[in-house]
Amino acid sequence: MGLLITALAGFFFAIGVIISFIFKTNKNMYVFSLTLALMTLLGLIFFDLIPELFELKNHIFYGNSIIILSIIIGFLLLKILDAFIPSHSHKHREKNDNHKEHNLHLLHIGFITAISLFIHNFIEGASIYSVSLADIKSSLIMTLGVGLHNIPLGIEISQTFNNFKNNKIKSFTLLLLLIISTFLGGFTIFLFNNIINEFVVVILISITLGMTLYLIFVEILKELFNYSLTKPIFYGIIMGMILITLSLFL
Repeated sequence: MGLLITALAGFFFAIGVIISFIFKTNKNMYVFSLTLALMTLLGLIFFDLIPELFELKNHIFYGNSIIILSIIIGFLLLKILDAFIPSHSHKHREKNDNHKEHNLHLLHIGFITAISLFIHNFIEGASIYSVSLADIKSSLIMTLGVGLHNIPLGIEISQTFNNFKNNKIKSFTLLLLLIISTFLGGFTIFLFNNIINEFVVVILISITLGMTLYLIFVEILKELFNYSLTKPIFYGIIMGMILITLSLFL
């Protein structure tokens, strides 16, 4: 079940790729999916990850210290990876005079972006599978939040790969690796499942919490600040509140 859930996160990335090919650049869909991801991840933190850690921490030595250190590691881990991932803000695309420069820039950074995103998604897949070892519902909610965040990433990386028009095989290969990267991360944890105990689960969930905090405060909110309070943001908030409420009764 856990491996299937990690594959779903990659499926969301594929949705972003499909949206990019069908609708090209759709700012409303981009903003809506980011807002929905923000709300979903907030619900995951307060109603699933934190309660799960409070329940498990009494079963390990130095519970609070281990949890805090692991949260910091998770936060810094994405920070380090993000140093190699170019900004995926769409704000500068709205200026026609920067369009050519933007495309040339994407051409040079496309490959390193794909590699960095692969590592990023691989770790997220490992985290999702780790959470599923403690609670399936929490891992499903995390998959939804991470997956919705992957939709705009899928849109962005597809726009990047548009610059590889002369090498469709390279584009297809990189996109396929990105789509299955979360599953590969979960599968790696699955292979070592026999050595994962409650102590390791607490560490992995704490790292996941740190990564989730980074996604919210450094990536999603930073990106949403580029847009005014528009209908897509409002709809995303409402839909997110509905999903969070429904998840409490599952």
